[in-house]
Amino acid sequence: MGDPRRLVRSLAAVAISAVLATLASAPAVPAFAVGGSTYVELTNVKRESVGKPPVGFSSVLDQISIERARQLASSDVFEHDMDYIGRRLSQLDVCYSSVGEIIAWERGYPSYDYQRTIDQWWNSEGHHAIMVGNYNGAGGSHTTSSDSGKIYSVMIFAKLCDASSTTASVRTTSVRRMDAGDRYATAAKVALARYGTDVPVVYIASGRGYGHALGGAAVAGRAHAPLLLVRPSSVPASTADALVRLDPQRIVILGPRRSVDRSVARRLHNLAGADVSRLAGRTRYSTAAAVSRATFGSGVRRAYVVNGHNFPAALAGAAVAARRGAPLLLVRSHTIPFATRTELRRLDPDRIIVLGGRHSVSSRVADRLRHIGSVRRVRAATKYSTAVAISRSAFATNGPRVVFLARGGSFPSPLVASPAAGSARAPLLLVRRDGLPAVVRDELRRLAPSRVIAVGGVSDAVLRAVERALS
Repeated sequence: MGDPRRLVRSLAAVAISAVLATLASAPAVPAFAVGGSTYVELTNVKRESVGKPPVGFSSVLDQISIERARQLASSDVFEHDMDYIGRRLSQLDVCYSSVGEIIAWERGYPSYDYQRTIDQWWNSEGHHAIMVGNYNGAGGSHTTSSDSGKIYSVMIFAKLCDASSTTASVRTTSVRRMDAGDRYATAAKVALARYGTDVPVVYIASGRGYGHALGGAAVAGRAHAPLLLVRPSSVPASTADALVRLDPQRIVILGPRRSVDRSVARRLHNLAGADVSRLAGRTRYSTAAAVSRATFGSGVRRAYVVNGHNFPAALAGAAVAARRGAPLLLVRSHTIPFATRTELRRLDPDRIIVLGGRHSVSSRVADRLRHIGSVRRVRAATKYSTAVAISRSAFATNGPRVVFLARGGSFPSPLVASPAAGSARAPLLLVRRDGLPAVVRDELRRLAPSRVIAVGGVSDAVLRAVERALS
Protein backbone atom coordinates (compact mmCIF):
# COMPACT_ATOMS: atom_id res chain seq x y z
CA MET A 1 0.00 0.00 0.00
CA GLY A 2 3.00 2.32 -0.25
CA ASP A 3 5.76 3.57 2.08
CA PRO A 4 4.12 4.57 5.39
CA ARG A 5 6.54 7.50 5.64
CA ARG A 6 4.98 8.94 2.50
CA LEU A 7 1.41 7.95 3.15
CA VAL A 8 -1.25 9.26 5.44
CA ARG A 9 -4.61 7.56 5.31
CA SER A 10 -7.60 7.76 7.55
CA LEU A 11 -10.80 5.85 7.30
CA ALA A 12 -13.93 6.50 9.27
CA ALA A 13 -16.57 4.10 10.48
CA VAL A 14 -19.95 4.28 8.88
CA ALA A 15 -23.31 5.22 10.26
CA ILE A 16 -26.62 4.00 8.92
CA SER A 17 -29.69 6.10 9.16
CA ALA A 18 -33.15 4.70 8.49
CA VAL A 19 -35.82 7.04 7.23
CA LEU A 20 -39.32 6.27 6.02
CA ALA A 21 -40.64 8.42 3.20
CA THR A 22 -43.58 8.59 0.90
CA LEU A 23 -43.64 6.12 -1.97
CA ALA A 24 -41.99 7.75 -4.95
CA SER A 25 -39.42 6.62 -7.44
CA ALA A 26 -36.06 8.35 -7.82
CA PRO A 27 -35.90 10.93 -10.58
CA ALA A 28 -33.10 10.82 -13.08
CA VAL A 29 -30.31 13.13 -11.96
CA PRO A 30 -27.43 13.82 -14.36
CA ALA A 31 -24.34 11.85 -13.28
CA PHE A 32 -21.29 14.12 -13.21
CA ALA A 33 -19.40 11.54 -11.17
CA VAL A 34 -15.71 11.02 -11.06
CA GLY A 35 -15.67 7.25 -11.56
CA GLY A 36 -19.07 6.64 -10.03
CA SER A 37 -19.79 3.43 -11.93
CA THR A 38 -16.25 2.17 -11.28
CA TYR A 39 -16.82 2.28 -7.51
CA VAL A 40 -20.03 0.32 -7.95
CA GLU A 41 -18.47 -2.25 -10.29
CA LEU A 42 -15.53 -2.90 -7.94
CA THR A 43 -17.87 -3.11 -4.96
CA ASN A 44 -19.98 -5.68 -6.77
CA VAL A 45 -16.89 -7.84 -7.35
CA LYS A 46 -16.37 -7.83 -3.59
CA ARG A 47 -20.04 -8.50 -2.85
CA GLU A 48 -20.11 -11.37 -5.31
CA SER A 49 -17.07 -12.96 -3.62
CA VAL A 50 -19.12 -13.41 -0.42
CA GLY A 51 -22.35 -14.41 -2.13
CA LYS A 52 -24.10 -11.03 -1.98
CA PRO A 53 -26.21 -9.76 -4.90
CA PRO A 54 -24.95 -6.71 -6.80
CA VAL A 55 -26.06 -3.17 -6.08
CA GLY A 56 -27.15 -1.00 -8.98
CA PHE A 57 -25.60 2.27 -10.00
CA SER A 58 -27.95 5.06 -8.85
CA SER A 59 -27.58 8.43 -10.55
CA VAL A 60 -29.23 10.10 -7.54
CA LEU A 61 -26.85 8.57 -4.99
CA ASP A 62 -23.97 9.25 -7.34
CA GLN A 63 -24.83 12.93 -7.55
CA ILE A 64 -25.04 13.21 -3.76
CA SER A 65 -21.67 11.46 -3.43
CA ILE A 66 -20.18 14.10 -5.75
CA GLU A 67 -21.58 16.83 -3.53
CA ARG A 68 -20.24 15.14 -0.38
CA ALA A 69 -16.75 14.68 -1.85
CA ARG A 70 -16.66 18.37 -2.79
CA GLN A 71 -17.79 19.34 0.71
CA LEU A 72 -15.00 17.28 2.32
CA ALA A 73 -12.35 18.66 -0.03
CA SER A 74 -13.55 22.22 0.43
CA SER A 75 -13.67 22.14 4.23
CA ASP A 76 -10.77 19.69 4.73
CA VAL A 77 -12.78 18.36 7.67
CA PHE A 78 -13.11 14.60 7.62
CA GLU A 79 -16.53 13.73 9.01
CA HIS A 80 -19.84 12.15 8.03
CA ASP A 81 -22.91 14.26 7.36
CA MET A 82 -25.87 11.89 7.34
CA ASP A 83 -28.25 14.80 7.90
CA TYR A 84 -27.15 16.33 4.60
CA ILE A 85 -27.63 13.04 2.77
CA GLY A 86 -31.09 12.55 4.25
CA ARG A 87 -32.04 16.13 3.42
CA ARG A 88 -30.92 15.81 -0.20
CA LEU A 89 -32.78 12.52 -0.66
CA SER A 90 -35.90 14.21 0.67
CA GLN A 91 -35.43 17.22 -1.61
CA LEU A 92 -35.10 14.86 -4.59
CA ASP A 93 -38.26 13.02 -3.52
CA VAL A 94 -36.45 9.68 -3.20
CA CYS A 95 -38.21 6.84 -1.40
CA TYR A 96 -35.74 4.75 0.63
CA SER A 97 -35.65 2.75 3.84
CA SER A 98 -31.97 2.96 4.85
CA VAL A 99 -28.82 4.73 3.77
CA GLY A 100 -25.11 4.46 4.60
CA GLU A 101 -21.98 6.42 3.77
CA ILE A 102 -18.34 5.37 3.69
CA ILE A 103 -15.56 7.93 3.33
CA ALA A 104 -11.77 7.95 3.10
CA TRP A 105 -8.89 10.29 2.49
CA GLU A 106 -5.36 9.71 1.24
CA ARG A 107 -2.23 11.58 0.31
CA GLY A 108 1.22 10.59 -0.92
CA TYR A 109 0.40 8.21 -3.75
CA PRO A 110 1.57 9.12 -7.29
CA SER A 111 -1.92 8.51 -8.67
CA TYR A 112 -5.43 7.65 -7.55
CA ASP A 113 -6.39 3.96 -7.61
CA TYR A 114 -10.06 3.00 -7.23
CA GLN A 115 -9.13 -0.57 -6.32
CA ARG A 116 -6.83 0.60 -3.52
CA THR A 117 -9.64 2.58 -1.90
CA ILE A 118 -12.15 -0.26 -2.30
CA ASP A 119 -9.66 -2.70 -0.75
CA GLN A 120 -9.08 -0.40 2.22
CA TRP A 121 -12.81 -0.10 2.84
CA TRP A 122 -13.32 -3.83 2.37
CA ASN A 123 -10.64 -4.67 4.95
CA SER A 124 -12.11 -2.28 7.55
CA GLU A 125 -14.83 -3.89 9.66
CA GLY A 126 -17.24 -0.94 9.73
CA HIS A 127 -16.91 -0.15 6.05
CA HIS A 128 -17.12 -3.81 5.09
CA ALA A 129 -20.47 -4.06 6.89
CA ILE A 130 -21.88 -1.29 4.72
CA MET A 131 -20.43 -2.70 1.50
CA VAL A 132 -22.20 -6.04 2.07
CA GLY A 133 -25.32 -4.46 3.57
CA ASN A 134 -28.92 -4.87 2.42
CA TYR A 135 -28.80 -2.12 -0.20
CA ASN A 136 -29.81 -2.06 -3.85
CA GLY A 137 -28.27 1.24 -5.02
CA ALA A 138 -24.95 3.05 -4.72
CA GLY A 139 -22.79 5.79 -6.17
CA GLY A 140 -19.31 7.16 -5.54
CA SER A 141 -16.91 9.98 -6.20
CA HIS A 142 -13.58 11.50 -5.16
CA THR A 143 -12.23 15.05 -5.12
CA THR A 144 -8.83 16.57 -4.27
CA SER A 145 -8.48 19.43 -1.79
CA SER A 146 -6.70 22.39 -3.37
CA ASP A 147 -5.31 23.39 0.05
CA SER A 148 -4.00 20.16 1.56
CA GLY A 149 -3.74 17.92 -1.50
CA LYS A 150 -5.79 15.24 0.25
CA ILE A 151 -8.00 13.10 -1.96
CA TYR A 152 -11.40 12.52 -0.39
CA SER A 153 -13.42 9.48 -1.52
CA VAL A 154 -17.12 8.90 -0.83
CA MET A 155 -19.57 6.09 -1.50
CA ILE A 156 -23.26 6.29 -0.61
CA PHE A 157 -25.47 3.19 -0.39
CA ALA A 158 -29.24 3.07 0.00
CA LYS A 159 -32.14 0.65 -0.01
CA LEU A 160 -34.38 2.34 -2.57
CA CYS A 161 -38.10 1.63 -2.77
CA ASP A 162 -37.89 1.47 -6.56
CA ALA A 163 -34.92 -0.73 -7.47
CA SER A 164 -35.39 0.01 -11.17
CA SER A 165 -34.24 3.57 -10.57
CA THR A 166 -30.71 2.31 -9.93
CA THR A 167 -30.13 1.82 -13.63
CA ALA A 168 -31.31 5.25 -14.71
CA SER A 169 -29.04 7.06 -17.17
CA VAL A 170 -26.37 4.33 -17.26
CA ARG A 171 -25.74 1.33 -19.50
CA THR A 172 -27.22 -2.01 -18.48
CA THR A 173 -23.90 -3.85 -18.69
CA SER A 174 -20.68 -2.52 -17.19
CA VAL A 175 -17.53 -3.28 -19.16
CA ARG A 176 -14.11 -2.94 -17.57
CA ARG A 177 -10.55 -4.03 -18.17
CA MET A 178 -8.21 -5.52 -15.57
CA ASP A 179 -4.66 -5.09 -16.80
CA ALA A 180 -1.49 -4.11 -14.98
CA GLY A 181 1.01 -4.07 -17.84
CA ASP A 182 2.55 -7.55 -17.56
CA ARG A 183 1.32 -11.07 -16.84
CA TYR A 184 2.64 -11.17 -13.27
CA ALA A 185 1.16 -7.85 -12.19
CA THR A 186 -2.12 -8.58 -14.00
CA ALA A 187 -2.46 -11.92 -12.18
CA ALA A 188 -1.80 -10.11 -8.90
CA LYS A 189 -4.36 -7.43 -9.69
CA VAL A 190 -7.05 -9.98 -10.56
CA ALA A 191 -6.30 -11.98 -7.40
CA LEU A 192 -6.53 -8.99 -5.08
CA ALA A 193 -9.66 -7.61 -6.75
CA ARG A 194 -11.48 -10.92 -6.62
CA TYR A 195 -10.30 -12.45 -3.34
CA GLY A 196 -9.18 -9.65 -0.99
CA THR A 197 -7.12 -10.95 1.93
CA ASP A 198 -6.80 -13.93 4.25
CA VAL A 199 -7.51 -16.66 1.68
CA PRO A 200 -7.25 -20.38 2.51
CA VAL A 201 -5.03 -21.30 -0.44
CA VAL A 202 -3.12 -19.72 -3.33
CA TYR A 203 -2.03 -21.62 -6.43
CA ILE A 204 1.30 -20.76 -8.06
CA ALA A 205 2.25 -21.42 -11.69
CA SER A 206 5.07 -20.46 -14.00
CA GLY A 207 4.47 -17.36 -16.08
CA ARG A 208 6.78 -18.70 -18.79
CA GLY A 209 4.47 -21.49 -19.97
CA TYR A 210 0.96 -22.78 -19.50
CA GLY A 211 1.39 -26.57 -19.66
CA HIS A 212 1.56 -27.45 -15.98
CA ALA A 213 -1.11 -24.92 -14.99
CA LEU A 214 -3.98 -26.24 -17.12
CA GLY A 215 -5.41 -28.80 -14.70
CA GLY A 216 -4.69 -26.47 -11.79
CA ALA A 217 -6.65 -23.61 -13.34
CA ALA A 218 -9.83 -25.67 -13.06
CA VAL A 219 -9.10 -26.72 -9.47
CA ALA A 220 -8.22 -23.17 -8.40
CA GLY A 221 -11.52 -21.94 -9.79
CA ARG A 222 -13.38 -24.76 -8.05
CA ALA A 223 -11.71 -23.89 -4.73
CA HIS A 224 -12.39 -20.14 -5.13
CA ALA A 225 -8.62 -19.65 -4.92
CA PRO A 226 -6.38 -17.15 -6.72
CA LEU A 227 -3.67 -18.14 -9.18
CA LEU A 228 -0.43 -16.14 -9.11
CA LEU A 229 2.47 -16.37 -11.56
CA VAL A 230 6.19 -16.58 -10.87
CA ARG A 231 9.35 -16.90 -12.93
CA PRO A 232 11.13 -20.27 -12.83
CA SER A 233 13.74 -19.04 -10.36
CA SER A 234 12.36 -15.78 -8.92
CA VAL A 235 9.23 -14.15 -7.53
CA PRO A 236 8.25 -10.87 -9.24
CA ALA A 237 7.65 -7.94 -6.89
CA SER A 238 3.97 -7.72 -7.87
CA THR A 239 3.46 -11.40 -7.01
CA ALA A 240 5.29 -11.02 -3.70
CA ASP A 241 3.19 -8.01 -2.72
CA ALA A 242 -0.05 -9.80 -3.63
CA LEU A 243 0.96 -12.92 -1.71
CA VAL A 244 1.63 -10.91 1.44
CA ARG A 245 -1.73 -9.18 1.15
CA LEU A 246 -3.62 -12.40 0.35
CA ASP A 247 -2.04 -13.99 3.46
CA PRO A 248 -2.88 -17.60 2.51
CA GLN A 249 -2.88 -20.54 4.87
CA ARG A 250 -1.49 -22.82 2.13
CA ILE A 251 0.42 -22.39 -1.11
CA VAL A 252 0.26 -25.01 -3.87
CA ILE A 253 2.83 -24.93 -6.67
CA LEU A 254 1.73 -26.40 -10.00
CA GLY A 255 4.49 -28.13 -11.90
CA PRO A 256 7.94 -29.67 -11.35
CA ARG A 257 11.10 -27.96 -10.15
CA ARG A 258 12.24 -27.11 -13.67
CA SER A 259 9.03 -25.07 -13.97
CA VAL A 260 9.15 -23.48 -10.49
CA ASP A 261 12.31 -24.32 -8.61
CA ARG A 262 12.92 -24.90 -4.90
CA SER A 263 14.37 -21.45 -4.30
CA VAL A 264 11.02 -19.98 -5.34
CA ALA A 265 9.20 -22.36 -2.99
CA ARG A 266 11.39 -21.16 -0.10
CA ARG A 267 10.80 -17.53 -1.05
CA LEU A 268 7.03 -18.08 -1.13
CA HIS A 269 7.12 -19.67 2.31
CA ASN A 270 9.17 -16.79 3.73
CA LEU A 271 6.80 -14.21 2.25
CA ALA A 272 3.56 -15.72 3.52
CA GLY A 273 4.67 -17.97 6.38
CA ALA A 274 2.40 -20.62 4.85
CA ASP A 275 2.89 -24.30 4.15
CA VAL A 276 4.08 -24.85 0.59
CA SER A 277 3.29 -28.04 -1.32
CA ARG A 278 3.67 -29.07 -4.94
CA LEU A 279 1.43 -30.92 -7.39
CA ALA A 280 3.60 -32.06 -10.26
CA GLY A 281 4.55 -34.70 -12.76
CA ARG A 282 7.31 -34.94 -15.32
CA THR A 283 4.97 -33.72 -18.07
CA ARG A 284 1.90 -31.48 -18.32
CA TYR A 285 -0.19 -34.65 -18.67
CA SER A 286 1.05 -36.20 -15.44
CA THR A 287 0.80 -32.86 -13.62
CA ALA A 288 -2.88 -32.55 -14.58
CA ALA A 289 -3.39 -36.14 -13.41
CA ALA A 290 -1.63 -35.36 -10.10
CA VAL A 291 -3.87 -32.32 -9.57
CA SER A 292 -6.96 -34.42 -10.26
CA ARG A 293 -5.80 -37.25 -7.97
CA ALA A 294 -5.20 -34.82 -5.10
CA THR A 295 -8.62 -33.22 -5.53
CA PHE A 296 -11.22 -35.75 -6.67
CA GLY A 297 -12.41 -39.13 -5.48
CA SER A 298 -13.53 -41.91 -7.78
CA GLY A 299 -16.98 -42.06 -9.30
CA VAL A 300 -17.22 -38.47 -10.58
CA ARG A 301 -20.16 -37.48 -12.74
CA ARG A 302 -18.06 -35.97 -15.50
CA ALA A 303 -14.47 -35.31 -16.54
CA TYR A 304 -13.23 -32.88 -19.18
CA VAL A 305 -10.53 -33.90 -21.66
CA VAL A 306 -8.61 -31.54 -23.95
CA ASN A 307 -5.44 -31.51 -26.05
CA GLY A 308 -2.58 -30.48 -23.76
CA HIS A 309 -1.26 -28.07 -26.39
CA ASN A 310 -4.60 -26.41 -27.14
CA PHE A 311 -4.49 -23.78 -24.41
CA PRO A 312 -7.48 -21.71 -25.66
CA ALA A 313 -9.88 -24.66 -25.40
CA ALA A 314 -8.23 -25.91 -22.20
CA LEU A 315 -8.54 -22.61 -20.35
CA ALA A 316 -12.07 -21.88 -21.56
CA GLY A 317 -12.86 -25.45 -20.50
CA ALA A 318 -11.16 -25.03 -17.13
CA ALA A 319 -13.62 -22.26 -16.21
CA VAL A 320 -16.56 -24.57 -16.99
CA ALA A 321 -14.92 -27.55 -15.28
CA ALA A 322 -14.57 -25.41 -12.14
CA ARG A 323 -18.24 -24.52 -12.29
CA ARG A 324 -19.17 -28.19 -12.69
CA GLY A 325 -16.78 -29.32 -9.96
CA ALA A 326 -15.07 -31.61 -12.47
CA PRO A 327 -11.45 -32.50 -13.28
CA LEU A 328 -9.69 -31.39 -16.48
CA LEU A 329 -7.25 -33.90 -17.98
CA LEU A 330 -4.96 -33.67 -20.99
CA VAL A 331 -4.38 -35.85 -24.03
CA ARG A 332 -2.33 -35.70 -27.21
CA SER A 333 -3.97 -35.45 -30.63
CA HIS A 334 -3.72 -39.18 -31.35
CA THR A 335 -2.82 -40.81 -28.03
CA ILE A 336 -3.89 -40.89 -24.40
CA PRO A 337 -0.84 -40.54 -22.12
CA PHE A 338 -0.46 -43.28 -19.51
CA ALA A 339 -0.96 -40.85 -16.59
CA THR A 340 -4.22 -39.55 -18.09
CA ARG A 341 -5.55 -43.02 -18.87
CA THR A 342 -4.73 -44.25 -15.35
CA GLU A 343 -6.41 -41.24 -13.72
CA LEU A 344 -9.53 -41.52 -15.87
CA ARG A 345 -9.89 -45.15 -14.89
CA ARG A 346 -9.55 -44.21 -11.23
CA LEU A 347 -12.09 -41.38 -11.58
CA ASP A 348 -14.52 -43.71 -13.40
CA PRO A 349 -16.61 -40.80 -14.77
CA ASP A 350 -20.14 -41.26 -16.03
CA ARG A 351 -19.40 -38.89 -18.89
CA ILE A 352 -16.23 -37.65 -20.57
CA ILE A 353 -16.54 -34.31 -22.34
CA VAL A 354 -13.96 -33.82 -25.08
CA LEU A 355 -13.15 -30.19 -25.83
CA GLY A 356 -12.12 -29.48 -29.42
CA GLY A 357 -12.52 -30.91 -32.88
CA ARG A 358 -10.98 -34.03 -34.45
CA HIS A 359 -7.78 -32.21 -35.42
CA SER A 360 -7.23 -31.44 -31.74
CA VAL A 361 -8.51 -34.72 -30.24
CA SER A 362 -8.78 -37.44 -32.85
CA SER A 363 -11.65 -39.88 -33.33
CA ARG A 364 -9.24 -42.65 -32.31
CA VAL A 365 -8.70 -41.00 -28.92
CA ALA A 366 -12.44 -40.45 -28.49
CA ASP A 367 -13.10 -44.13 -29.28
CA ARG A 368 -10.59 -45.22 -26.62
CA LEU A 369 -12.18 -42.89 -24.09
CA ARG A 370 -15.50 -44.66 -24.67
CA HIS A 371 -14.04 -47.72 -22.96
CA ILE A 372 -14.03 -45.63 -19.76
CA GLY A 373 -17.28 -43.66 -19.99
CA SER A 374 -19.75 -42.16 -22.44
CA VAL A 375 -18.20 -39.43 -24.58
CA ARG A 376 -19.62 -36.11 -25.73
CA ARG A 377 -17.60 -33.72 -27.88
CA VAL A 378 -17.79 -29.90 -27.78
CA ARG A 379 -16.23 -28.57 -30.95
CA ALA A 380 -16.15 -25.66 -33.39
CA ALA A 381 -14.01 -24.38 -36.23
CA THR A 382 -11.83 -21.79 -34.43
CA LYS A 383 -10.50 -21.12 -30.94
CA TYR A 384 -13.06 -18.31 -30.58
CA SER A 385 -16.03 -20.41 -31.63
CA THR A 386 -14.78 -23.34 -29.51
CA ALA A 387 -14.82 -21.14 -26.40
CA VAL A 388 -18.34 -20.06 -27.36
CA ALA A 389 -19.41 -23.68 -27.82
CA ILE A 390 -18.01 -24.49 -24.36
CA SER A 391 -19.95 -21.55 -22.93
CA ARG A 392 -23.14 -22.67 -24.66
CA SER A 393 -22.72 -26.17 -23.27
CA ALA A 394 -22.78 -24.90 -19.70
CA PHE A 395 -24.64 -21.60 -19.48
CA ALA A 396 -28.25 -20.78 -20.20
CA THR A 397 -29.44 -17.58 -21.85
CA ASN A 398 -29.41 -14.69 -19.35
CA GLY A 399 -27.61 -17.05 -16.97
CA PRO A 400 -24.28 -15.73 -15.61
CA ARG A 401 -24.09 -12.23 -14.11
CA VAL A 402 -20.52 -11.80 -15.33
CA VAL A 403 -18.51 -12.88 -18.37
CA PHE A 404 -14.70 -12.84 -18.59
CA LEU A 405 -12.83 -11.98 -21.79
CA ALA A 406 -9.20 -12.59 -22.68
CA ARG A 407 -7.09 -12.50 -25.81
CA GLY A 408 -7.01 -15.87 -27.54
CA GLY A 409 -3.67 -15.33 -29.26
CA SER A 410 -1.35 -15.79 -26.26
CA PHE A 411 -1.68 -17.83 -23.08
CA PRO A 412 -1.02 -15.41 -20.14
CA SER A 413 -4.33 -13.52 -20.22
CA PRO A 414 -6.62 -16.58 -20.42
CA LEU A 415 -4.43 -18.38 -17.86
CA VAL A 416 -5.01 -15.54 -15.41
CA ALA A 417 -8.69 -15.16 -16.31
CA SER A 418 -9.68 -18.83 -16.25
CA PRO A 419 -9.53 -19.47 -12.46
CA ALA A 420 -11.26 -16.13 -11.78
CA ALA A 421 -14.02 -17.05 -14.22
CA GLY A 422 -14.34 -20.49 -12.65
CA SER A 423 -14.54 -18.99 -9.19
CA ALA A 424 -17.27 -16.62 -10.35
CA ARG A 425 -19.08 -19.52 -12.05
CA ALA A 426 -18.74 -17.54 -15.27
CA PRO A 427 -17.71 -18.35 -18.84
CA LEU A 428 -14.40 -17.31 -20.39
CA LEU A 429 -14.68 -16.06 -23.96
CA LEU A 430 -11.76 -15.23 -26.25
CA VAL A 431 -11.22 -12.20 -28.45
CA ARG A 432 -8.67 -11.07 -31.00
CA ARG A 433 -6.09 -8.43 -30.19
CA ASP A 434 -8.10 -5.68 -31.89
CA GLY A 435 -11.35 -7.32 -32.85
CA LEU A 436 -14.48 -8.92 -31.42
CA PRO A 437 -15.33 -12.07 -33.43
CA ALA A 438 -18.95 -12.14 -34.56
CA VAL A 439 -19.53 -15.47 -32.83
CA VAL A 440 -18.34 -13.97 -29.51
CA ARG A 441 -20.51 -10.89 -30.01
CA ASP A 442 -23.54 -13.12 -30.52
CA GLU A 443 -22.72 -15.17 -27.42
CA LEU A 444 -22.44 -12.03 -25.30
CA ARG A 445 -25.85 -10.96 -26.52
CA ARG A 446 -27.27 -14.38 -25.70
CA LEU A 447 -25.80 -14.41 -22.19
CA ALA A 448 -26.75 -10.75 -21.51
CA PRO A 449 -24.45 -10.38 -18.47
CA SER A 450 -24.57 -7.43 -16.09
CA ARG A 451 -20.75 -7.21 -16.11
CA VAL A 452 -17.98 -8.00 -18.57
CA ILE A 453 -14.41 -8.17 -17.28
CA ALA A 454 -11.61 -8.12 -19.86
CA VAL A 455 -8.35 -9.48 -18.44
CA GLY A 456 -5.01 -8.38 -19.84
CA GLY A 457 -4.26 -6.33 -22.93
CA VAL A 458 -7.68 -6.29 -24.55
CA SER A 459 -7.82 -3.20 -26.75
CA ASP A 460 -10.12 -0.22 -26.37
CA ALA A 461 -11.60 -1.09 -29.77
CA VAL A 462 -12.70 -4.49 -28.46
CA LEU A 463 -14.20 -2.98 -25.32
CA ARG A 464 -16.14 -0.46 -27.41
CA ALA A 465 -17.40 -3.29 -29.62
CA VAL A 466 -18.54 -5.16 -26.49
CA GLU A 467 -20.38 -2.08 -25.24
CA ARG A 468 -22.09 -1.66 -28.62
CA ALA A 469 -23.07 -5.33 -28.68
CA LEU A 470 -24.71 -5.11 -25.28
CA SER A 471 -26.23 -1.63 -25.53
